[in-house]
Amino acid sequence: MNWIAKQEGEFERNRFGWMSFMIIAQACLAGVVAYLSILENNWFFVTLLAITNMGALSMFLAQASAKICLIGFYISVVTSTVLVSLIGLLYHL
Repeated sequence: MNWIAKQEGEFERNRFGWMSFMIIAQACLAGVVAYLSILENNWFFVTLLAITNMGALSMFLAQASAKICLIGFYISVVTSTVLVSLIGLLYHL
């Protein structure tokens, strides 16, 4: 059994608990990135952030399959992490 299949099983057992945790974690990270992006007047980062995070949130709200929800969550977290790192490198060195 691979890594994503194990996570799918755990996600399905406690779907609404994991969804609420993931939404909160994702929103907190996205809020930091959005704030820093707007502060630096980088609207491309804000747009990219909104697309990935709203896509993941819509999968949670639509109650998509566990695999789709997990993949969307991971894409949004990776995107947010990359963007906050880029903001740090580009504007604060």
